[in-house]
Amino acid sequence: MESDEGIWDYREIVKILNSLYDNTRAKVRVKGKLSEFLSLKTGVKQGCVLSPLLFNIFMDWVVRRVMKAMGGRGIKIRYGSQRKWLHLKESELNEMTIVNLLMYADDMVVLDDDFDELKKFMLEMDKQLCDVGMMMNVKKTKMMVLNGEIKEPIELRGEKIEIEKTFPYLGVNIKAEQSSSCEEVAIRISKAVKVFNALYHPLWKRKQVSVVTKMSIYRAAVLPTLLYGSETWVLGFKEITRLEVFQMRCLRTIIGVTRLDHIKNDDIRERTQQCTVEELVRRCRMRWLGHVARMKEDRLPPQLLYGSLFEGKAKRGRPVGRWKDMIEADLKKTKLTSWYNVVQDRESWRRIVNGEAADADMRRKGRKKAQERVVNRKEEKVEEIDVEMVPELICPKCGKAYMSRRGGWYQKHIDTCEGQRDSRSSRSSVSNNNTNNQNDDGVAMDGGSASGSGSAIIGGVGGGCDVGDDAGRGGGDGGDDGGVGGGTITTTTGLICHKCGKIYKSNKGGWYKKHVGKCGSSQPLDG
Repeated sequence: MESDEGIWDYREIVKILNSLYDNTRAKVRVKGKLSEFLSLKTGVKQGCVLSPLLFNIFMDWVVRRVMKAMGGRGIKIRYGSQRKWLHLKESELNEMTIVNLLMYADDMVVLDDDFDELKKFMLEMDKQLCDVGMMMNVKKTKMMVLNGEIKEPIELRGEKIEIEKTFPYLGVNIKAEQSSSCEEVAIRISKAVKVFNALYHPLWKRKQVSVVTKMSIYRAAVLPTLLYGSETWVLGFKEITRLEVFQMRCLRTIIGVTRLDHIKNDDIRERTQQCTVEELVRRCRMRWLGHVARMKEDRLPPQLLYGSLFEGKAKRGRPVGRWKDMIEADLKKTKLTSWYNVVQDRESWRRIVNGEAADADMRRKGRKKAQERVVNRKEEKVEEIDVEMVPELICPKCGKAYMSRRGGWYQKHIDTCEGQRDSRSSRSSVSNNNTNNQNDDGVAMDGGSASGSGSAIIGGVGGGCDVGDDAGRGGGDGGDDGGVGGGTITTTTGLICHKCGKIYKSNKGGWYKKHVGKCGSSQPLDG
């Protein structure tokens, strides 16, 4: 089962999984009698702990094939790396990501700003699923259009996908015109009413049961049904009033009073030790804000929280309420000036969510946690192996290297350079005999020695050569991948193996790290 290095062989695991599903048979019980054995060739076993994992691996494989065939399409989102403010300036939105697919188990949401591309994606997805024996349920598949109209719906296997203005997804009602959470609140109240009424005779009407026990069951059964998905609600005065009316009706039933008794709402809350629904929703929002703020930068939730759409304009008129506006109002109530530091400490943030005032100790712990997270993120980005970064900008006249254009020093140097070579500019040049070889025609970098009219340049520019990812165009006598002088200047950054000199554009996919770990070159390079 294990190799010499102590690593599990995946082929053995595949054999074990195949043995679980080979020759699987089942019987069907009808009116107390069992049918003949039926052969099962598709699907996963219900109740098996491996079934969710196997299904996720399968769906990930199918989606990757579809994405490879379709390319990077989706909704463009701009976001900023400055995570301390909810509302960033336009100049601070310096990063971009593409959101094209949201997946949860067998539920999937496909996003695109072009109907034709969305249609191609759905057809390709259906084709890939059919090729492996799966079929998309067209009747359960719905389509929603935002800010536009579609004349002809998408058709799959002769069935048309219905266009809806609202539909439930993961228990939450999604609307095309999502200006408020009014309809969602009405749906949650109706479901909570059913749960509360189901316990009326068995529990609420019985005087033998104490109020404490009734309230415990109310908080465990009714409130979760009422507040499901409330982390994303945008509430106005009307929605808050409806929620409070429902809760007060429930509390009066629990303690056995009516409105004719003329008991104040505050007295009823004090007897039942129950806070308002508005306070419960606020706690849910603040709790979710803490989870998102503590996520890593490459996660989608923080990118959406600190970002906005790449293009598009809002409608004329009064702007609708946003989730960020609700969060800002919640933060003002807590009187937090540096919420981002406090939120990094989970215990301190939990105390603030539950209503405690922030003190100096909370802020101190939060700042310490924030510093630790920054250090951890930097350590994750730095690999355990030595990484040699190629200079980004190199003067074509003297070979002096600049890491960026920041400050304008590179352009100033280009304008005033007289062409005299600087010995310091060869610190990133490496030759096969561990010397910095230079001549009038080029600079040898990363394993290529310069001689004659050609030079091997990877990741930098010397002697006015045209530089590509792995070599310049043309040929020469001296370079491994010689270039031709007098071409245009192209700069490249990358990762270089310190043993054999092989270049990788980035560490994406982990190929560079794998190569360095397995590289057995007998001629190590001097960085």
